[in-house]
Amino acid sequence: MRRILGGDVPEVKNKGKKIVPSMPETGSFYDYVFLPNALSWRHWTEAGLIDINADISPKLQANEIIVSTIDTIRYTYVLESMIKGGIPMLFCGNTGTGKTIYVKDVLMNKLDQDTYISAEIGFSA
Repeated sequence: MRRILGGDVPEVKNKGKKIVPSMPETGSFYDYVFLPNALSWRHWTEAGLIDINADISPKLQANEIIVSTIDTIRYTYVLESMIKGGIPMLFCGNTGTGKTIYVKDVLMNKLDQDTYISAEIGFSA
C-alpha cells in the first residue's frame, strides 16, 4: 500500500502522482488512519478519535464495558464512517469476537439518535 500511495507501482493509473502527505514508514497500513480535516496520517491511538485513558463508569455492568484498543477504535471509526456515508457494511468473524457489541455501541451511543433509528433483529448461530 505504501508503494501505491507513493506512486511507485507502474501498473496503477496516474503513476508518478504521490499522495501527500505520505504514509508513515513504520508499522502496517492498518496501524494508521488518514484524517482528511488535518491532511495527515495518525496512529489510531494518537488520532484523537477516542480517549483510550478514559475512566470506566462505575454504573456499567461488566458485560457493558468496552475496553478501548486499536481494534475497537478502528472498527468503531470505520463503522461510523460507513453508516454516515450511507455505505452498507458487514462485519464477519468468529463467534465471540465482539462484532455485535461494536455495532450496538455505535448504533446506540455514537450516532445522533434524532437522525438514525436502530432496530435489532436477533439471529441464532
